Amino acid sequence: MAPSAGAAGAPATVTFTTDFGQGPQTVTLSLGEFGEAQGLTQFAGEELSVRNLEADGVPPGAYAGMSVRENGDVVVGYDNGQSRVIARVPIVAFNDPDKLQRLDGQAFMRTAESGEARVADSASNGVGKLVTGSLERSNVDIASEFTKLIVAQRAYTANTRVVTTSDEMLQETLNMRR
Repeated sequence: MAPSAGAAGAPATVTFTTDFGQGPQTVTLSLGEFGEAQGLTQFAGEELSVRNLEADGVPPGAYAGMSVRENGDVVVGYDNGQSRVIARVPIVAFNDPDKLQRLDGQAFMRTAESGEARVADSASNGVGKLVTGSLERSNVDIASEFTKLIVAQRAYTANTRVVTTSDEMLQETLNMRR
């Protein structure tokens, strides 16, 4: 701490540096002015009181939401109006993505044939772009696919009957010869 002293009317301040987990920050406490009733005052026999209060910082905030920007930045918003970038979604490209080894789910692993991973920004250096605020859904129309399945099943059944009928006709033809 480094208190500064001065003549009447000069600011009375205490300055110190501390780390609240976001890196070193310098904090200056303005205690008023020497010889004037501003800031913190205490007169004999009275309680300590604050005459005027100014804050130039931001009030504490609680988590209010999260979003992802088009460039891949993950941004956390707080209820005090502040926001902070906490991470960036990496976009990785390979020389031959078809040679990646498929793992469980939607995971893949690099192989010697696929080449080294190249991390790049969204929509640059040959990698895809992020589409934020959208939901990827299946591109299969389940009703249409079931309809096609029923048609294929009936066609298969009809074809097996044709084969059975032709087999019976062949047997009859062979029996006529005897």
